[in-house]
Amino acid sequence: MSIKVLVVDDSKLFRRFVSEALSADPDIEIVGTASDGLEAVRLAKTLKPNVITMDVEMPRMDGIQAVRKIMREAPVPILMFSSLTHEGAKATMEALEAGAADFLPKKYGDLSSDKSESESYLRLRVKELASQVKIRPVIEAETTGFTEPVKTEFHRVKRFKLVVLAASTGGPMALQKILAQLPENFPCPIIIVQHIPPSFSTAFAERANQTCALEVKELQDKETIESGYVYVAPGGKQLEVEREGRQVRCRIIDPKPTDAFKPCIDDALFSISEVYGAATLAVILTGMGNDGLSGCKVLKRRGGHVWAQDNVTSVVDGMPAAI
Repeated sequence: MSIKVLVVDDSKLFRRFVSEALSADPDIEIVGTASDGLEAVRLAKTLKPNVITMDVEMPRMDGIQAVRKIMREAPVPILMFSSLTHEGAKATMEALEAGAADFLPKKYGDLSSDKSESESYLRLRVKELASQVKIRPVIEAETTGFTEPVKTEFHRVKRFKLVVLAASTGGPMALQKILAQLPENFPCPIIIVQHIPPSFSTAFAERANQTCALEVKELQDKETIESGYVYVAPGGKQLEVEREGRQVRCRIIDPKPTDAFKPCIDDALFSISEVYGAATLAVILTGMGNDGLSGCKVLKRRGGHVWAQDNVTSVVDGMPAAI
């Protein structure tokens, strides 16, 4: 059975680009297109697509309002397209809070310099969303039981020197739920490694900082890791840590052309395992694929601890199930 997709964008040209790229896969069928949020809501109910691609800025009803309404009335995985600007990133964070499952940069060139590679990646994301994402209406997602284990389990981190929170698809909202529960006297620093494009990590850190008792900030190269802070690995870069005397500093490194994930959870954990070893707690949250599996194996060999989000509360349980 083919995957039915509804393409929503106020640009006729972009609707055509997305439709043609997806239609190149025989398993994907474009069942409709919409030029604004109101039309998208109506078609989501009548066409019942398996996935919707959605622009943020549109006339009559913007993408954020449309996502909120669709997730209440006809829930379906929604893939947002957004510009890699600070304002675009902020709007995308709002769309994820409204119930969108994932997002991609709107410029194909921001995914890859190779147009055919970008189109292949888009098709892959749509197929993954259709097959792996668990859909919950917004009202249910807002009352998920995931925050309760955070309250009851995180008191056990007093023995650790570092907590790593790693996530991909569905991660920004899971992370915000966790961070909102943390006490001001949380005993060790936290590093977040979330698969995320450049500029989006800045917007995520700013948004999370509004509800977290600790200071949430995007990591800067050679910054010292200290308690009282939540550090967000920059999107589009790789993260390593190194010890200098009694201090631990981070290194923000340009990715290699072959790097699939930027930041990569495995690479970050390899480095963290060497420096923190048994004093590390890695928490693998919702996400597709198995990034983090190799890093967790190395961490365990060095005596570190690994927790994984459960199937019930994960948007996608690929990463936590792999651990």
